[in-house]
Amino acid sequence: DRSEKGFYFLNYIIKKYIGDSSHIYLFITSFVIILGVIVFFYKYTEAAGMCLLIYILSGSYVSGMNGIRQSIVAATFAISVIFIREKKIIYYMLLCLILYTIHNSAIILIPMYWILNMKAWKKGSYILVGITGILYVVYPVFASILVNLLQGSTYEVYGNGIQNFTNGGANIIRLLVLGLPIVLSFMFRKKIEKECQYFGMLLNGALMNFMFMLLATIRSWIFARF
Repeated sequence: DRSEKGFYFLNYIIKKYIGDSSHIYLFITSFVIILGVIVFFYKYTEAAGMCLLIYILSGSYVSGMNGIRQSIVAATFAISVIFIREKKIIYYMLLCLILYTIHNSAIILIPMYWILNMKAWKKGSYILVGITGILYVVYPVFASILVNLLQGSTYEVYGNGIQNFTNGGANIIRLLVLGLPIVLSFMFRKKIEKECQYFGMLLNGALMNFMFMLLATIRSWIFARF
């Protein structure tokens, strides 16, 4: 894709100046991905070791090798969360545009700046819950719009699965697992709000994650990749 030249430029740098071996390429890309994840865990959790263990044992790292571009974008985004916390919007937007050249789906990270800055279980969080329900109910209309947007891009091939449900959905257990912390955070919201300074960021990010997984579970697994 002409708009994703950043990824091909990255490949060129690695092969030209570091080595053309597939083992070297896998090591470098894995290092970038894991570094982003580790930095995020150690900065924003109180049990970084346990988080890393779950990351490895759950197969998240292995599945990341099925989408190296997406994983690089996600890992870089994890590190750049500091721009959101410090409200450095210019740096953040520039980074999003760079990541867009690696994988076009990174465009969704732009509105995440405002979503993650919303306070937990306030008006913004309830709006996200409402949007999730609306997208599920009006999915045929939403899918039609999405398919039209994908036309002419390298992701046009996903259109049939999104609109006609030909590729099946994600496992319902994944949806339940992702929904549990949201339910618990609502039940103990007052306590968590006092103890966790990143409550809004974590909750609203979890709500976005749940929204995509809901669409993936009931409609099409493609949404799970978000």
